[in-house]
Amino acid sequence: SQTMHILERDTMGGLAKGLQVIETFTAARPRQSISEVSSATGLDRATARRCLLTLAYLGYADYDGKFFTLTPRVLRLGTACLATMPLPQVVQDLIAFRAGTTTKVPDVPFQMLSDLTLTPRQWATVAGRASWATLRQGLNMFARKGAFTVPGTVKHVARGLANAERIRLARAMPYQLLATLRAVDPDLPHVLRAALHAAMEHSVANVPVLAGSVVVCPDVSGSM
Repeated sequence: SQTMHILERDTMGGLAKGLQVIETFTAARPRQSISEVSSATGLDRATARRCLLTLAYLGYADYDGKFFTLTPRVLRLGTACLATMPLPQVVQDLIAFRAGTTTKVPDVPFQMLSDLTLTPRQWATVAGRASWATLRQGLNMFARKGAFTVPGTVKHVARGLANAERIRLARAMPYQLLATLRAVDPDLPHVLRAALHAAMEHSVANVPVLAGSVVVCPDVSGSM
């Protein structure tokens, strides 16, 4: 497609400078000071400061008194364009969620959401979709995030933890469940502790049967 020739006098200098400032933030430079942005853009320090403070005021950047970092809100600037690209739907859902244009939690690994502020109900959705291993390892995290305060979540997670087929597919071993039981928060709902005990019983079926004589030699040295 052709782009109509646009004269510089018909453009907005302030907007151009603001976009220029945004483009200085990269994976290698996620946090920048006013001086660093000024140097990267060639703008004078006062102009760079006004641009950065405007971004922070509008929610596109965080400011800790010295350094600025872009927030997920900046993704909104490209959401419409990305929506027209042949990206997988789950990628578009993640971009939209991180940009704040939707509250529907995308079906992605929770690690992609852990830096965001989610509501207890959203964390409950994440827990409901989690793999068996993620549930076992993330019980304390889901408790801290308030997921178990959402009605129905505890029972749903308990059923998932104690599901014999999921335990078989996860190749879970009894020692893993024992370690989890010892590590979970004392205030974890009793039904979840009971589910872990049931899971331990099911996991015994995953212990391999070794042919011949088996000798177990525990290391009892001080280093262990």
